[in-house]
Amino acid sequence: MRAKALFLFLFAFLLLTSAASNASCEKVLVLEISDSITPVSDDMVNNALAIAETEDYEALIITLNTPGGGLQETLNIIESIDASPVPVIGYVYPEGTKAWSAGTLILISTDIAAMAPFTVIGSAQPVQASPAGGSEPINDSKIINAIVALSKEKASKHDRNVTAAELFITENLNLNAEEARNSNVVEYIAEDIPELLEQVDGETIKNRQLNTSGADISNYEPGLNLYLMNIISNPIISSLLLMIGIYAIVLGISSPGAGAEIFGAILISLGLIGMGFDVNIASLFLIGLGVVLLILELQRRDLAYSVLQE
Repeated sequence: MRAKALFLFLFAFLLLTSAASNASCEKVLVLEISDSITPVSDDMVNNALAIAETEDYEALIITLNTPGGGLQETLNIIESIDASPVPVIGYVYPEGTKAWSAGTLILISTDIAAMAPFTVIGSAQPVQASPAGGSEPINDSKIINAIVALSKEKASKHDRNVTAAELFITENLNLNAEEARNSNVVEYIAEDIPELLEQVDGETIKNRQLNTSGADISNYEPGLNLYLMNIISNPIISSLLLMIGIYAIVLGISSPGAGAEIFGAILISLGLIGMGFDVNIASLFLIGLGVVLLILELQRRDLAYSVLQE
């Protein structure tokens, strides 16, 4: 009798241990976007989605703290979210931050949209760089109407406020977290990621029921190449690289032999890559520039030889 009772106790203990182990193995991947949306942001989202799918994460959370960014990169991110089988949660976080412009478009395109308290979204009218510096709004109806149609379509797909999705672009509407939830633009307000995971637990997204309560949280870490690309893709950094590179080439041409022109060519190439130019195009530029500098150097030497001959 004692042996039977001991067996039943051990069996129940093993069942409980197994259940606890299964409950604790759920995990969620978090990708932080805390600056402008650039081509590197696009690569990071694709990489994070691939990792989340391959390693069977419950969901990918994209935390947004951004002033906006490139339109094409934003469209690429939205397409990647739609195409991935991984549930994607957009979360404006941490408290007191914002997801303006491109960040708003990405947020309303995610499977679940959430905001931390005292955060703001909106101001999604597209802008372009002005000749005098800074930026100016784009009023071309063709561009505006296309972005409005996309925004409304994504809002409709996720049963969100279509009117607000349009006003973000046409009227630069801004909403705080409470206003966004009351207006059916986002579904949740959460102070931090663990609280958000508790709230979304049990939701059915992309034919999957989320099991996120108490899930392990892993932070996405980009590889070294993406980390460096993320640095040089900052608009300020890429502009500085271009400017310093141009000055270095001018210095190298006027004072040959110092190698400044080679240094300048490298900086210009890095600046172009940071601005979104393809690496191959930047490499071709570097080769072309090298040929030009070689020709200039040969001409300088011929001139110097002619002077010595005289």
